[in-house]
Amino acid sequence: MYYKGEEELRKVLILEDNENVQILLRKIFASLEIHSSLFITDSIREAYAAAVDDFIDLFVVDIVLDHGRSTDVSGITFVERIRTIEHYKLIPVVFITGLEDPKLYAYSQLHCYSYLEKPFDFRKTVNLFREILKYTRIRPEITENFYFRKDGVLYSVETRKIVFIEIRAKKLYLKCEDDLVILPYVPLSRFAKDLDPRYFLQCSRSTIVNRRYISSVDTVNNYISLKRELGRLDIGRVMKSEFMNRLRSE
Repeated sequence: MYYKGEEELRKVLILEDNENVQILLRKIFASLEIHSSLFITDSIREAYAAAVDDFIDLFVVDIVLDHGRSTDVSGITFVERIRTIEHYKLIPVVFITGLEDPKLYAYSQLHCYSYLEKPFDFRKTVNLFREILKYTRIRPEITENFYFRKDGVLYSVETRKIVFIEIRAKKLYLKCEDDLVILPYVPLSRFAKDLDPRYFLQCSRSTIVNRRYISSVDTVNNYISLKRELGRLDIGRVMKSEFMNRLRSE
């Protein structure tokens, strides 16, 4: 689904180790009329965690992050890893570089949008980022695979196999057909934005259920019975009316 409105916040991840370049990029994005939120880091680990935890609209990545190593192209390695995530396969990437050699590979294999060669021109860079953020925003409406990070490792499950997502005792429980994954607490809203709203319905303040697994709904005692003897879920009194309306609307 394409960009939903000029007022929507764009999220930009900048992976850059040079503090002066970081400051310059802050000024460039601040000069744009397009509202953007910047996450700036020199750590590949932090950048990857941020990309997994949220949806990034633009990556700005320095190819060389370890200047003590003559063969370093760790920025390219980072983008290679990002491109393995389904919803980042075609998200714009702008490389910052003084190198010539990696260009052909990055354009052909990593779908690089453009380059900023050091030292880069302020006005041209402003125009480049304005063009990217105004015209190339693509946010998937339906995610076929759901991604989550646990113990530093990225996992994925097919969304259709998720039975429910529930917050209990400050932990998040992701129940799948044949597995239960327990994750550190994050708001349900963060998960809801990546799930197909036709199938995933919030039935209480702490629970989202996949309607494919609903066997029956007891509106008197306020609970949902799940298929395949997967148990039952409570329907919150506050959410009951909205949940039932959505359940009947499809």
